[in-house]
Amino acid sequence: MDERKATKDLKTDAQSALERRFYAAMIDMVAVSAGCFAVAEARSALLPEGMPAIRRPAMVLLSIILFFEAITGRSVGKVAMGLRIKRVEKREETGKVTLPQTIVRAAARWFAPLLALASLMTKDMSMAGLLIATAMMLVICEVPACYITLFRRGGTVFDLIARTRVN
Repeated sequence: MDERKATKDLKTDAQSALERRFYAAMIDMVAVSAGCFAVAEARSALLPEGMPAIRRPAMVLLSIILFFEAITGRSVGKVAMGLRIKRVEKREETGKVTLPQTIVRAAARWFAPLLALASLMTKDMSMAGLLIATAMMLVICEVPACYITLFRRGGTVFDLIARTRVN
């Protein structure tokens, strides 16, 4: 009887962790999308110089989010949901994540949004289209790849690249 309860508790804990990661991902998606949308909208305004009053604060906000994630390893969503990043060696959690791991993790995670932002900075429309199309394809492939590895191995692609685990 105790063994069944322990197994049920383990499943409940695993479901709870997946739910928290899902909600954290949704919070991150909203925060980054809102920032990118504000930058894009300010850039494409009817005025020739755009709307720097909107673009600059949006860029600062995105920079702060990226910097925070690169230093701590935790995104806005992970902080909001109380998730922690742990270092993994040989499938065992070994302690606090290192700065190089957080930088690698953030670089892998932010590659597509940075490509999308780079498309807004170029004046060549064909290059901008290529960059935004590449960013969109990366996101389209990234979402299923992340969650397939999350369900099968307990970590996303970013966890595998940086050798980390989220709890």
